[in-house]
Amino acid sequence: MIERQPLASVSVKGQHGNAYRIDQPVTLIGRSSKNDIPLSGDRLVSRRHATLCFEQGKYILTDEDSANGTYINGIKIAPHRPYILRHGAELRIGSNILVFELHDVEMPRIEDIPTVILPVRGVMGSQADEARVAQPGAAAAWQLTSFSPRLIGIGSWNAFFIYLHRPDAAQQVRQDALRLLHEIENDTEESADAGEVFVHPDMNLTIVPEGEGIFFHPRRITRNGMKDWQRATFRFYVKPEQEAKMRTCSIAFYAGPLLLGLLEVPLEFAGKELDTWPPAHENCIQMTTESLHTVYLAYSHEDEVIARAIHKALRTLDFPFLREVEELRREQREGPELEQKLKSASIFQLFWSSNAARSAYMKQEWESALRLAGEHTFLRPVYWEVPLVSPSEELRKLHFTYIPANVL
Repeated sequence: MIERQPLASVSVKGQHGNAYRIDQPVTLIGRSSKNDIPLSGDRLVSRRHATLCFEQGKYILTDEDSANGTYINGIKIAPHRPYILRHGAELRIGSNILVFELHDVEMPRIEDIPTVILPVRGVMGSQADEARVAQPGAAAAWQLTSFSPRLIGIGSWNAFFIYLHRPDAAQQVRQDALRLLHEIENDTEESADAGEVFVHPDMNLTIVPEGEGIFFHPRRITRNGMKDWQRATFRFYVKPEQEAKMRTCSIAFYAGPLLLGLLEVPLEFAGKELDTWPPAHENCIQMTTESLHTVYLAYSHEDEVIARAIHKALRTLDFPFLREVEELRREQREGPELEQKLKSASIFQLFWSSNAARSAYMKQEWESALRLAGEHTFLRPVYWEVPLVSPSEELRKLHFTYIPANVL
C-alpha cells in the first residue's frame, strides 16, 4: 500500500529533523509530551498552547488562551479565534519558531474535518432504525441534560456527558448515564449513544461547549439526524494556572443553524489533587433545562448557505415564532413590530458575515437588541467565514461562536 503524502508539515527552526507531518484533522501543540507537536522544556509554552485544524479546505490555527500568546508572522493572535495559515507562515510559540508548509495533494474527504460528525444509530444497531420515525407534529419540546463531575481536578483530563432528548425519554437518558458511569469505573465501553426513534432524520445536531480557561476535546460534535435522545461525550482540561474555584461552562445546541438550547453548567475545581477521588457515580451532578422556542434569527439573505439552512429548519421544526420572525424580516418591517418581536425573543441569534456587516437593516436589528438586552447573553453571535469579519465596535465585547458551514 502506497503511503499517503502528508497534507502539510510543521518544522521547528534550528532543530534539524524536527519536522512534524500534519495529516490528521486536529493537531495539538504545547509543552506537554502528550501533544502532537510537543515543545518540551520551554516554560514559555503552555501545556495546551494551540490547536491546528483542517476545516473546509483550509488549515486553521487557534490559540488556546495560552499564557504567553501565539504569533503568526510576528502578529499576536487573539485567543479562541481561528486564523487561516498560508504556506510558509512562521509561528512563534514561546521561544520556538515553527514553519508551516503546505503540500500538493488532493483535498481530504468531509469526514477528515475536525468537527466530529456522528451518524445516529439505534441502541441495538437495528437495521430498521430508519423506519422508526416519529409522526409529523410530534412534540417540539426538547430537553438538554448534562452529567458532569461534581469536583474537578485542575491540570488533568475530565469528561462530561451531554444529552438532547424529548421529555418522555428522560428515564432512558438517566439509565444510559448511570450505565456509562459504571463503564468508566470498570474500564469497559458498551454504552449506546442514541435512542431508536428518529424525530428529525434530516436535521443535523451540533453541540458546542465553551468556557474560559477550559480546553475541550473535541471542540464540537455534529450528529446527522435527531432521535428521541442522543448523547455526546466531551473531555476537558482545566489549565493549572487557573486559580478560580468556580467557573461556568456554556453548552450550546444547534439544530442546523438554529440555536436550540443553552445549558449553563457550574464547575467546581479541587484546590489540589486529591489522594482519593470518589467513585464516578458519586462525583456526578445532573442538570436539565428546556429547549428554546423563541429565538430571533438575524441573518443576511445574501448569505445563501445560511438562508438555505434556516429555510430547512423552518420546514422541519414546529416553532411558530421562527416563521413569524422570518415573515417580518422578509418584508423588512421596522418600528413597533420589530421591537415587539425582539422583546418576545429569548435569544437574539446574529449570523455575522461580510454581508451582515454591510446590511443597514441588520444593523438596526442588532442595535435594537443591544438596547433591549438586560445582559449580554441575550445576543449570541455566530460566524462561519474565516477569519472572523471584524465586528462593529458595539459588538466587540460579545463572544462570537464559530460554526463550520458544512455542519449547518
